[in-house]
Amino acid sequence: MKPQHASFALIPALLLSACGSSTDGSRITMSGAVAAAAKRSEKPPISVVSVDLGRAVDDEHRITQPATIFTPEDAVYASVNTAGRASAVKLAAHWSFREGNAISDQVATVHADGPASTAFRLARPQGLPRGSYQVQISVDGEPVASREFSVN
Repeated sequence: MKPQHASFALIPALLLSACGSSTDGSRITMSGAVAAAAKRSEKPPISVVSVDLGRAVDDEHRITQPATIFTPEDAVYASVNTAGRASAVKLAAHWSFREGNAISDQVATVHADGPASTAFRLARPQGLPRGSYQVQISVDGEPVASREFSVN
């Protein structure tokens, strides 16, 4: 995923212009859009380094059988590898089928002091329908990565 540093360079200028006084002496408050942009510019306590997919994970939640094509009977694991320090950061996986039909949302609370891996699992007792899927990963509600896979 490519960093988007250029858009964040404008935030201080926007904040300065949005938080001044008007010509009639009334105070101008920060708009919701500018406040949201400022919040997004804050560096999260952890960053997602990679999202690996596979059929199995080890005791440290890392993929041991990598795959992007699965059978209906397979369990699909998404191992989210992070860097940084965090205390109670919400890491979420949103699983969707075909054109964005949500099939599962999972949340894990991450406590990390350096590199860590968190695994999410998708499986159905009756098997997964054949088709295209996506898992989207969010940190504290902000989407940061996604991976596509298929079930054949």
